[in-house]
Amino acid sequence: MKKYNVRLIPVLLIIFSVFVSGLLDAEDFNKEIFQKRRQQLMEQMDGGIAVLRSAGNMSDFYYLTGLYDQNAIILIIPEEKEKYIMFIQPTSPSRELWTGKHPGLEEAKTVFGADAANQKSM
Repeated sequence: MKKYNVRLIPVLLIIFSVFVSGLLDAEDFNKEIFQKRRQQLMEQMDGGIAVLRSAGNMSDFYYLTGLYDQNAIILIIPEEKEKYIMFIQPTSPSRELWTGKHPGLEEAKTVFGADAANQKSM
């Protein structure tokens, strides 16, 4: 049986978290692309509310938000003043050491274009 160096696992996790945090801080992130996609969805909704959770396969969630986060929820409500609402997990330096940087409430609005942002309890 092949032996693996278990001490490499924390190093690989740190490298991965730095890579993921780089995705969040990327200067070339263009929130207008995601705003346009959400607008196209709202135009086709004919009223109602869209609720998306970022669990499992996150391709639909990322397509509309640009956010890679396993614990986020968005509401899209075309008929309301706040049409795009994000619910994100609270930031935690100790958790981010292992999972990478997560957006705070202000970043949800400024970087990801949410009209409103709220903390989601775990």
